Amino acid sequence: MKSPNLLLSLLILGPTVLGNKIEVYLQPLVDDLKELWNEGVSTYDALTKETFQLRAALLWTINDFLTYANLFGWSTKEKLACPICNKDTDFRRLKHGHKMCCMGHRRWLPQGHAWRIRKELFDGTEEHRLKPEELSGDQLLQQVLDFIGVQFEQETNSDITLNWRKKSVFFGLPYWSKLKLRHNLDVMHIEKNICDSVLGTLMNIDGKTKDTANTRKDLMVMGIHKELHLQKKGATFFMPIVKYTLTRDERKSLCEWLKGVKFPLAIHLPQEAELAGPVQFCWMYSIKRTLGKYKKGIETRWNHEERNVDSGVEATKQRLDVFSQRVQPFGAASTVILDHNEFAKARWYVLSNYNDMASYMKRNAENVSKQLYHLACRPDQQVRCKRENGTSTIEYYGELKRILELRYPGPNTVYLFECDWWSIRNSSGIRTDQGFTSVNTGRKCYESDPFILACQAVQVFYLDDPKLDSNWKVVQMMINRNIYDIPTIQEGDKEEDDQGIRDDAYQEDECVGGNVVHVEDTNNEESIAIGGL
Repeated sequence: MKSPNLLLSLLILGPTVLGNKIEVYLQPLVDDLKELWNEGVSTYDALTKETFQLRAALLWTINDFLTYANLFGWSTKEKLACPICNKDTDFRRLKHGHKMCCMGHRRWLPQGHAWRIRKELFDGTEEHRLKPEELSGDQLLQQVLDFIGVQFEQETNSDITLNWRKKSVFFGLPYWSKLKLRHNLDVMHIEKNICDSVLGTLMNIDGKTKDTANTRKDLMVMGIHKELHLQKKGATFFMPIVKYTLTRDERKSLCEWLKGVKFPLAIHLPQEAELAGPVQFCWMYSIKRTLGKYKKGIETRWNHEERNVDSGVEATKQRLDVFSQRVQPFGAASTVILDHNEFAKARWYVLSNYNDMASYMKRNAENVSKQLYHLACRPDQQVRCKRENGTSTIEYYGELKRILELRYPGPNTVYLFECDWWSIRNSSGIRTDQGFTSVNTGRKCYESDPFILACQAVQVFYLDDPKLDSNWKVVQMMINRNIYDIPTIQEGDKEEDDQGIRDDAYQEDECVGGNVVHVEDTNNEESIAIGGL
């Protein structure tokens, strides 16, 4: 979904969120949606040059779990927090964790599944119940209508109204109760929350891990997993080390080890994914970015500079292109003095890669610009150095050793990458198999020519090639967000008009054909692709 197709129709001001009172602002939207469904609007078709009656419907909302309650009307807190399970929600309050915990996830497993009787792996009980019946929209609407005249509780649960807090304004749409999916949980939030919980526990990150002292105490209260109970040693208690918490060495091989991790059962999310279809219709990434676009230039205390903004870079109109690389260094750097040989190679590479050098050499030396004079001067032999790990190329492949910042008078700076290059002259150095390119990292070359400009680098990732030995790596190209390689239209070329053939980027709604390649036991290494040398 692109920003031209998004419309910010409502911006609600105020110091706090509205909660259930948001329906006051949603009612005009619902009225418009009713008109679009019942009468439609007269619309001109530019292709047929005719007017037709356009009708539209709201498929679903995209929201996080807390906003679910405000839009649906069913509270997502306390003992009946699940709006899908409704009154059949299986819950338990954790005495020491002070939280209400949803239980009974094994009810969604097939009958006869081994985990249903493996009580030692779960809560100490066998599970023979069927999954709860999912109520239809009409049943939910009738459930709310049965409470007409009953005062809904805003903060606490009521045995009379279950977890209902209100009748959703969207039930005013004639088709809303017929939809199977009305409120779609945002994939963006789910990705973050599940990832934070799983990785936080595996890596034992303070504040993010779910394995805490209170968790161990609750296991003791429930009488399960005795090997995880707190152990007394003298006057203090300690937490036994468990197999799902990674050691320092295991953290380094996390990608390999994750194959054996048992992930949480997401019982309702797979059904939402099947109903909603392609994931781009289920997340808020495009909406968040559009909101960021609207807020640009508006000063608030929450404003943060974008991650990839090269702040402090001067306007490039009066600067030589070699001094105008869009580079933003970060991280710690050290100062080193290059030896005479390294310094000569670095200086030569900068001069030889300045595109207009040849034309300036033919002019009168007295008419050179100040910028060119600075370039002709020797840079400081004392350079700032950053050490990196990385790799390689569209035309040449190698390993990034150091990032050098050469400081010229002015002040002007040039960033160079110093690399170890790999030989790709024949099949012993590079191979292509079913569209995948692999390079041999054990064969080095160009040791006397290690430098390139930072602007000549393109980032890629490297994976171990399971078909070859350990020196062979598969090149995985990466496209950075909001960075586009738009081809230059040469003079005389003709652009396609609106009715011509276009090659626009798009995402297919489903997988059509193609080859599936399964790669096991791979390590992911950040790398650099170098092109245009």
